[in-house]
Amino acid sequence: MTRKAFSKQEFGIDKILTMVVVGLAIALFVLLSTAPKDNVAISKSLGPTSIPTIMPTASASNPTDTTECITSTENRMVRGNSMEGILSDGDVVAVQFGYYGCNAPKKGDVALVHFSGDPNPLVKTIKATPGDSFSLSQAACGWNIIVNGNALQNSKGDEYCIGYSGYRMLSLYQKSYNGAIPQGAYLVLGNLVQGSTDSTRFGLTSKSSLLGKVEIPAKSA
Repeated sequence: MTRKAFSKQEFGIDKILTMVVVGLAIALFVLLSTAPKDNVAISKSLGPTSIPTIMPTASASNPTDTTECITSTENRMVRGNSMEGILSDGDVVAVQFGYYGCNAPKKGDVALVHFSGDPNPLVKTIKATPGDSFSLSQAACGWNIIVNGNALQNSKGDEYCIGYSGYRMLSLYQKSYNGAIPQGAYLVLGNLVQGSTDSTRFGLTSKSSLLGKVEIPAKSA
């Protein structure tokens, strides 16, 4: 009798312990599944001449009241150095997505651009817009890009001077459109005078490829 009673008692304790363990496991699963997850931007290490891409960080949508153009603003992290002088690797910028749905792109705007064949959007400066005259002039360093009679310069005041591959790409547009930027097309460049992954490689871009306007953060002195 004593042995039989002990066996029942032992069985009851084991059952209770099992139920407690299962309950704790369920509680832990619920806690982990409902906890907020960090939105961490992860990118591979890029070399000194790498393409500036933008990786997502925390984002917040802010729809406007305008029915014609609903925008959202997201914070993105710059990766690469081809906008050095304007933006540096690791800078976090605010991108106004949909901005160009109801605003005309302007020369000097810094925009997030999607180039066909590149999976990552890139940040570039709009350097020429529809109707601008456009040509290429040979120089000792390669070719200058001439817009409205003036050689294009980067933010530091240095003239762009591209190599043969960039010349070959842009000369196709110059010849096809009689030396003018056609309607719906834009010349976008990085801030490196020798060119980068921009219009010198992919050619002119369409308005639909301008994903949003980039707000440049103020640089601390």
